[in-house]
Amino acid sequence: MNEEQLIDAFSQIKGHPADKALTQVLENAVEAALATAITAGKSDADRHYDCGWAAAIYAFAEQLNHYRQ
Repeated sequence: MNEEQLIDAFSQIKGHPADKALTQVLENAVEAALATAITAGKSDADRHYDCGWAAAIYAFAEQLNHYRQ
């Protein structure tokens, strides 16, 4: 699919329960990754990994939001 087709596909499901569920799953995943990242006693490397994981999930969610518009 090209960019236009992706935008068209996601705009058609905007507001659908499955779309809302996907959004919730991604938001929960970001929150969980951030909560893990700020856990006391983590090494810097583990904290960096967890923050990177949260950033990757967030970036994916933002890309989906772009397609929804």
